[in-house]
Amino acid sequence: MNIPSIVVTILMAQMATGLAKPVEDGVWIRPAFETDSEPYWAIKNGIGISLWPRTPVRGLIGIHAPYLGFPEGRVVNFVAIEPLVRGRRGYSEMERSGLDDRQGLRLWSANELNESPEISVPHFPAKGVLSELDGVQTLSFYVYAEPFGNGARPIVQVVLRQDRPHEVTFRTFVTTDSAPMDACILTATMGNYGRLRRLWLKDEIVLSTDLWPQFAPENERFAPHHQWPLEKIRVFDDEAWVAASPNESDLVEVDYVEAVQWWWKYTGTPATHYWRKPQPHSSLMTRVNGRSNYYGGRGSRIPGGIAYENFELQESFTKGAEFSFGVTPETPEALGFVSGIAPSQEDRSRMSNTKENFVAAYIHLQRCYSASDEFEKREQSIGKQLDLLKETGIRIVMPYATRTTGAAEYATDIVPVRTDPEWDCLAAFVRQARARDLKVYPTVCVLTSGNDVPDGILKIHPEWAVRSTEGNPLGQISPAHPEAREWVLAMLEEVVTKYQTDGILLDYLRYPNNRHARMDLLSEKEFEAEVRATEGSAVLDSSPFLLLEFKQRKLTELAGMISQRLRTVRPGIHIAMYTWGPHVVSGHPVAQDWPTWAKKGYIDSVNVSGYCFPDNYGDKYLEVYEQRLVLAKQMLSEASPSCEVTLCLGVKTSHGEVKSADDINTYLEIAKKHGYRGVSFFTWSTLLKHLDGFQQNQYLGRFLE
Repeated sequence: MNIPSIVVTILMAQMATGLAKPVEDGVWIRPAFETDSEPYWAIKNGIGISLWPRTPVRGLIGIHAPYLGFPEGRVVNFVAIEPLVRGRRGYSEMERSGLDDRQGLRLWSANELNESPEISVPHFPAKGVLSELDGVQTLSFYVYAEPFGNGARPIVQVVLRQDRPHEVTFRTFVTTDSAPMDACILTATMGNYGRLRRLWLKDEIVLSTDLWPQFAPENERFAPHHQWPLEKIRVFDDEAWVAASPNESDLVEVDYVEAVQWWWKYTGTPATHYWRKPQPHSSLMTRVNGRSNYYGGRGSRIPGGIAYENFELQESFTKGAEFSFGVTPETPEALGFVSGIAPSQEDRSRMSNTKENFVAAYIHLQRCYSASDEFEKREQSIGKQLDLLKETGIRIVMPYATRTTGAAEYATDIVPVRTDPEWDCLAAFVRQARARDLKVYPTVCVLTSGNDVPDGILKIHPEWAVRSTEGNPLGQISPAHPEAREWVLAMLEEVVTKYQTDGILLDYLRYPNNRHARMDLLSEKEFEAEVRATEGSAVLDSSPFLLLEFKQRKLTELAGMISQRLRTVRPGIHIAMYTWGPHVVSGHPVAQDWPTWAKKGYIDSVNVSGYCFPDNYGDKYLEVYEQRLVLAKQMLSEASPSCEVTLCLGVKTSHGEVKSADDINTYLEIAKKHGYRGVSFFTWSTLLKHLDGFQQNQYLGRFLE
């Protein structure tokens, strides 16, 4: 949400000036008229609901709690409508309107359900329908939205009950012309205002400061999502409950840093925010993310540390599904949650040091089975490999989803070439990994498609390729070509949504290691026009540094686009990348400024190559290796302390190979000495040769101690 909207929304909703104020009607507060009135509905002395322009942030439903001691008009939280269509999530607050190209989709209200609605104006609000349900007075109306970018057209019924003065119920419906929705997520978006840090589940209280102990960026970006399935959620009388509350008894008398704007300073009674879901489906889950800074001010630290921001339930979409959201001065214990529960020691260790958990292996899928076997036997072979892998202590598997040739290892509608058109190898692998509670981060060779000669998609679109000095296409996709970018995004989206992956490992997200390689023709013309406009034509022939800066900027743009797309379609995904190390950051042909990517929040971890062997560095190979790890860690800690640096230990590579398990331990000991707590092995099939000595001497356990 933009800064002016926050200021006015939280304070007094001044944008509504000129519209008729809501009026009391018995136990209710309703819009004065059905024209030129503020869209605001409330239980007298209870919870209130508003839409733009009473809430001047378009695309959000405002939640008001005057009973907590807030001044009139102040919002305690918002609810956004975020439908999921084929894995792509819509954002009512963030999408640009198709009606006037402003941020925030237009929401409006009506008294009746209409599955073929016409777009209306928000300041002509429904007065709401008064009725009686189970002997209790209710006030209800429907909220409609213009079409989302993913094709969804959800409808949300709002119901206020006199006997539940601190709660609002939402029921989700859909228009006849909507794209089929996987889910209609209603997410409470402003938990950091109430400094919500305790998430109350079935058997535990999850602290935000434990989930993200080291997340402390200078900007206001989100900490990654965490989610829990139904079995972790408290269910009582066939109702699922999850709550979030502050860990402070007084939210008013605290010291804020100077950068915090005054509208973020809490003025009311502490409250518990909760979701309640009757008759929960087995697909129900709860999800949170967090912030350590208030929105709109660099360095505007939230007092007491990171707090939850978005707080939501998600369930497979069914017409008429009911979700209730409440803001109450009562404690979670008063709502029936068990007090005194803290995370287990195992969970606390897991949450407080995620670096200890990054123990991964790159996997070439074809080496896990025999291609001559039937499909069922192939999958059984994969399962046996994963059993052995898990016994080793590896917890993250990184199977190659695409090859450097440009071929896909999975059933794809995007990549034109498959290694096996008859069998989805990746699907079988994911099934077996899930059965063993292993996390799956598919490895994607993002920009390579044929190496020296175009293959795969570049056979169809050679104009997307970077070129040789003579202008001939090479087997590498240009990261600056607009159409190529869209194809890359679609391919990555397909992988993470089709297989619902825990993360993704981006490999070959770089230009080729060739100073003389030229960009695609379209990007080259863009560069030349840019130089002429800013530097003059005279410098075109002597501008290698300008060209390198242009490439670096374009590659960084693509990294940002990848992050945005993947985090949209797969909230909470862990985005990792492989890099050769600190030497490629500046002045190198690959133009891979990965510290900037980390600083901007595009990536969550960096897997730094440890491919230093006597074959490529002679007697000083360990010295080179150590210097590389030290500098990479220093660069990343300066760029983004919350981004994790891990070692990629090459067991057998094109640069050289280890000779024994003891060699592997030598690399691990040096990495541990310099603070590395995560490692991936390249590759699993080559590690097998040394597995007996590796396990017998507990080298991995020593590294993780």
